[in-house]
Amino acid sequence: MMALKLLLRLILFPVWLILTFLTVFASLISKVGNLVMGLFYLYILIVACIIIAEHAWMQLAIVMGISFAVFLVHFGALAAFEMFASAKDKLLDVIA
Repeated sequence: MMALKLLLRLILFPVWLILTFLTVFASLISKVGNLVMGLFYLYILIVACIIIAEHAWMQLAIVMGISFAVFLVHFGALAAFEMFASAKDKLLDVIA
């Protein structure tokens, strides 16, 4: 039984290392992405104000659609980060 548990730990350790790398990478991308997203939404706000002043409603709808699509991609990236972190923690519980 002890040998089987040791074998399981030896097999799962590289998987845990990969998940740890993916979690750190996703966290870094998330932090950099938040900065970029803030600047992007500031730009979208300025563009939206200009478009509203010109009463160009179709362009406003297009800009808001693009903004929402970028928001969904960013939300998906954060969900993937949380999924990696959760899987890493559960795997660590199995290994330890």
